[in-house]
Amino acid sequence: MKTLTKATILTSALFVSSMANANSLTQEIEQAVRSAANEAYSSLIQSQKQALRDATQALFSEQRQASDKASDKTNAKEQGDDA
Repeated sequence: MKTLTKATILTSALFVSSMANANSLTQEIEQAVRSAANEAYSSLIQSQKQALRDATQALFSEQRQASDKASDKTNAKEQGDDA
């Protein structure tokens, strides 16, 4: 075989090999991006759930305090009427 033919065959083989490696690398990158996106989405959902829990607890706490104050005023008024 002539040197040029050998060089062409070697170049072709290297090109095919590099394309296979590039395809594999692309798949690995796609998988890493999917994994990172899933983790970020999961983290976002968890933080939103926690924020919702906190807001709900604060709302119920405020309502409870308002109800307790109204009860205290009613009790004080009733005790004042009794005296």
